[in-house]
Amino acid sequence: MSSSIFREYDIRGIFQKELNEDIVKKIGFYLAKALLKRVPNASFLAVGYDARLHSPTLKGWLSSGINKAGLKVLDMGLVPTPANYFANFNEIDGYKCDGSIMITGSHNPPEYNGFKITINNEPFFGDELIELYERIIKSKDIKIPNNHDFIKIDAKTLYIDYMVNQFSHLKDFKIPFAIDCGNGVANTVL
Repeated sequence: MSSSIFREYDIRGIFQKELNEDIVKKIGFYLAKALLKRVPNASFLAVGYDARLHSPTLKGWLSSGINKAGLKVLDMGLVPTPANYFANFNEIDGYKCDGSIMITGSHNPPEYNGFKITINNEPFFGDELIELYERIIKSKDIKIPNNHDFIKIDAKTLYIDYMVNQFSHLKDFKIPFAIDCGNGVANTVL
C-alpha cells in the first residue's frame, strides 16, 4: 500500500490497484476505531457514494470494516458530497450519524476513487490520515470478513427540503438558467 493515497484532506487512489478489498476494509475498520476513540458512545457511520461504477463495491468493502469495528453503517446511497456533509448535522429517518464517509473520485479520471471523511462534525485530515495509514500498515494479520449490512437512510429528501426552504425567495426567479452537473450526481437533488 502506497502512503501517497493518504493525502492532506482525503484518500485517493486507483480502484483495485491502490484501493483494493483488503486496504478498503482496513480503512473502514480503522476509521470506525478512530471514531469510537473520539466519540466512545458512537453508533453510526454514514456512507454515501458518487456515480463511479465501482463506488458501490467500495461501499461494500468499507461497510465490512465498519461493521467489524462494531459500528452500524447508515447507507445514503448515491448522493452529492454536500448531502453527505449535511447528514452529519441532522437526524435522518430517526438516526443521527456520528461521522460520514463520502466515496468519490471527484474530478479525477474514472479509474480513481477515494474517501472524504467527517468524524463528529469535523473533517478527518492531515496527521489523522497519516496515523490511519500507519495503523493499516501495522495490521498485516487482521482479516475482515464480508459483512455488507447497512441501514438505508434517505438523506436526499431532507437535504432537498432544506435547500428549497433556504432558497424559497428565488421561487419566482425569472431569468432562465441551465445547470451542467458534469460527471457529478448533483442532478439527484436538483
